[in-house]
Amino acid sequence: MGEASAAKPPTATLRSLYTRYSPEQQKVIDDYWEVIRFTRKSGRMAESIKITEMEYWGRYPPDIVIQALNIHRQRYQTKDERYTRGIIRGLAREKEREAKLNAANRLNIAGNTRADPQEPKKSRYPTLRVVDGQEFFG
Repeated sequence: MGEASAAKPPTATLRSLYTRYSPEQQKVIDDYWEVIRFTRKSGRMAESIKITEMEYWGRYPPDIVIQALNIHRQRYQTKDERYTRGIIRGLAREKEREAKLNAANRLNIAGNTRADPQEPKKSRYPTLRVVDGQEFFG
């Protein structure tokens, strides 16, 4: 899986971690490891590092992981794999915020019982109204 590991086939552990991803996503991962390999002085990467990082990625949805890998490959090629963890965490927080916002918006839409959305909200508290010179709460 990549030039760095061409001399030595990947272990069963690493192969099992790849099964979570589609073939297209596996290609992105391989390309990512090629970029990360060049952050090392030796240009080599231990398989144990790949395993550790991929196990960490397992905490997050594959789409977030792949998005983070693409961001790292395109913008931060000189940073090592630890930087990707920060990108993943940031994307996960962003996705969580969007989900909360969408849920709040759905509740707001569902709670709107006014016939005309432009009509002002009715107050929970009675207000003093004056009609034909008479005062009443309503």
